[in-house]
Parts: sequence; C-alpha cells; structure tokens
Amino acid sequence: MERESQSFEDLKVRIAALEALRKDAQLGSPDTLSSIRRIVLSLDRFAAERSWLEVSAITHKLTKSPDAEILLILPKLIIELHKITLGDNTEKFVILIVDDDKEISG
Repeated sequence: MERESQSFEDLKVRIAALEALRKDAQLGSPDTLSSIRRIVLSLDRFAAERSWLEVSAITHKLTKSPDAEILLILPKLIIELHKITLGDNTEKFVILIVDDDKEISG
C-alpha cells in the first residue's frame, strides 16, 4: 500500500510539473515541449501499468502529436490525471444476478 501511495505522490508531482510547463510553453519558453514530452512518456508507461485507458489514450496521442498540437491536447491529460488523484476513477462493474428460487409464482 505504501508503494501505491508513493506512486500517487509521484503522479501529483508530474501533474504539477505539466501545469507549470504548460504555462511556460504558452509564454514561449524554449525547451518546454521536450520536457512535456519526457513527462508524457513516463506517464504513458505509468498509465499502461495500471490499465488507465483514458490516460493511456491521451498520452499515446500526445507522443505522436506534432509540437503545434501538444498544448491543445495537454489540458485533457491534466484533467484525467486530476480525476485519478481526486478519487474519481470509479471502476465500472457488471453484476449478474441469478434468481435460483425454485418457487413458481402463480
């Protein structure tokens, strides 16, 4: 459990870094897009290990996107990551209910 807690702390650090880099990139700071790409690549592996499909789809798209599109897609990733850290990652389950009563209604 401690390891998972550390993973979520690392995730929060990466989110904060992405938010800061996003602001820097909007101001025209050099080398920010390459820093964003490095974080996205690490998040891509992190999400794949945990089967976070939405995050994986976005990180994969970001890794393939040209520089001009990164700042357009990045907010979607940040939102999905915040959902995870805030606990809005509820799993969806399908439950089969079987009524095995032998009683026949009339």
